[in-house]
Amino acid sequence: MLNRIESRFLKAVRSLPDFRQGTSVLVACSGGADSVALTHLCSIITPLTGCRFTLIHLDHRLRPESSAEGEVVSALADRLELRCLRETLPLPEVLAQQGGNMEATARELRYERLARVAREQSCTAVFTGHIAEDLAETLWLWLLRGTGLRGLSPLKSARPILPGNPVTLYRPLLDFRREELRAHLKETGITWCEDPSNNEVTLRRNRVRHRLMPWLRSEFGFDPTPAAARLARQTGEIADYLDSELVSRGFPPSTGKFTSLDLAAFRKLPPVLGRWLLAREMGRLGESSEDSVRELYRHCREGATGKCLDLPAGLRARFTDRELRFESGNVTNSGSHPTLNPAGSSQVLPASGELPLGAGWRLRIGCSDPPGARPVDPSSAQFDYDRLTLPLRLTSIRPGQRIRPLGGPGSRKLSDLFIDCKVPRGARGTYPLLLDGDDQVLWVPGLVRGDQAPVTESTKQCLCLDLERRSS
Repeated sequence: MLNRIESRFLKAVRSLPDFRQGTSVLVACSGGADSVALTHLCSIITPLTGCRFTLIHLDHRLRPESSAEGEVVSALADRLELRCLRETLPLPEVLAQQGGNMEATARELRYERLARVAREQSCTAVFTGHIAEDLAETLWLWLLRGTGLRGLSPLKSARPILPGNPVTLYRPLLDFRREELRAHLKETGITWCEDPSNNEVTLRRNRVRHRLMPWLRSEFGFDPTPAAARLARQTGEIADYLDSELVSRGFPPSTGKFTSLDLAAFRKLPPVLGRWLLAREMGRLGESSEDSVRELYRHCREGATGKCLDLPAGLRARFTDRELRFESGNVTNSGSHPTLNPAGSSQVLPASGELPLGAGWRLRIGCSDPPGARPVDPSSAQFDYDRLTLPLRLTSIRPGQRIRPLGGPGSRKLSDLFIDCKVPRGARGTYPLLLDGDDQVLWVPGLVRGDQAPVTESTKQCLCLDLERRSS
């Protein structure tokens, strides 16, 4: 017999969008109370859902006690008879090399690793322990930054773990409060770890948690969490509706590294959809300023042929008489595309592991058996390893090179491909290409995969390549 919390959790899981009985799920567990509660509840509903739950603990290596937290998670997995994986993240090294915001970099590394491990473990879903307080705190953070409508639905119960990735990230605890989950753990005799960094008010989120939220409760006499969560859910529904409206009007989500918008079609959109479209495309490229959205919208409506606008995230908006194009504002240093320096250089692809590229990018190399699902993102490619001509090399473009796109007719000049994909002229000479031993172009990472060595039902060993950006 399930208790009240367990019954609510089972109902929450069954109501997740597109979630299916028997799904293989990767459960992220830090050792904190929320994720430990998530882990325990997943173990309770295992026989009722037929799901296979696998724990994963990610060690950011920022504190000496972080390895001990991994031991706590491993012991919990043994107690609950769940499989447990432990991984370390190169967060200190990435911060030392590239700087940037620690929280944002850590979040990016977490989701990259979760997506990769999910694929390796044949999991189609990832569960995280975000709760109602996380939703409310994130909403207030966005409000304090001066967000537009898109920032008012900061945490969805379901979304792709990475853009274009087939693995779904689920947050089944968004309707649960922190204290009720801790009370549940105490009743079941399960302990958890307290992360001391959660009390450091130098972090903006912690100031919202420990200062703003208590002040709102004491000063105005109400609990700000339920109202914030309700607003986030309602704006999330509005966001989904606006996204579907854009698709129905011929503006599906973009997946490439660069974006162009037809201005004639754009001007036919109602103002709310026009601003929403700009916010969507700019957010995908790393720019979330509401001021930039307003300025771009004004230029799109008024006409700004020949004008260029430099945006805060290293992007440039360029207007022609027919299009608005987003491109890198500084093609040599922006990091909006991978590079192989110097131009004309060549590098043999290792059999497995990770190959760093310029501008903060990397190429992950691995093999799977049996082969995984065909990727839906041009930043991933899979090949039948036994049908490849070795060695494989990364090199930059040479005059006259062509590629035969997978599923497309004939071949294309790489120079034409770069133009069509809006790769800036200054970036083309160092853009990495994957060649086989016969100098045939197998893949232009992030743009198009060639038709050589496709994965079929008879494939015995699959070479898996993933282009990833280390940090925004």
